[in-house]
Amino acid sequence: MLSFISWFVPSVPTWLTPSAIPVHSVLQGLVGACGIWILRNLLKTYLFVEAQSIADPETNLKQKNRLNGGLTEKIQFWILTVVLSVVGSRVASLVVLEFSLRAISARITGGSDSIIDPLLLLLVQCQFSLGCALTCSLNFLHEGAPQGWLSLLLAVGLSWFLASRCSKVWRHHTTYVPKDPLKRPGNRGEQKKLEKFD
Repeated sequence: MLSFISWFVPSVPTWLTPSAIPVHSVLQGLVGACGIWILRNLLKTYLFVEAQSIADPETNLKQKNRLNGGLTEKIQFWILTVVLSVVGSRVASLVVLEFSLRAISARITGGSDSIIDPLLLLLVQCQFSLGCALTCSLNFLHEGAPQGWLSLLLAVGLSWFLASRCSKVWRHHTTYVPKDPLKRPGNRGEQKKLEKFD
């Protein structure tokens, strides 16, 4: 009877079967998602500061960026954690290998006529590969460890702390940095020079 029921139920693909203990997979997925979140927030902060330095004082970039936060980012983070937890170490290592080969071939064949900085473009494209690399390396390091969940828990705590600090840096720049480039702390000398000429 059991074999008859199992005949109707579709089999789970081999890449979806967990290769480790489920707790280990979830913790590795959390570390990978936090790693992606750190890179994402640092890139957003860098691009925001660059956009503020060349933007008109009339355009309000802060208002546009405030609309993109909140619940949507939290949902994206947890979906990313689930995806990195479900994907096995073999698939994660293949994603990292494929991205590395693409980056090397783009570096060899690419010219200098690109509008975007090639390093910045590489950092934007490597975000998911970074999460896969963290997940895959943690799986490799804790493969036979009897108490691997303890060190994974420590890694989750550290990565969560770093991700929250990077999120605070991003929120600080979108909230407290003045729009006018002359009112920024580093440009007070330029403001005094301009006041002398007025």
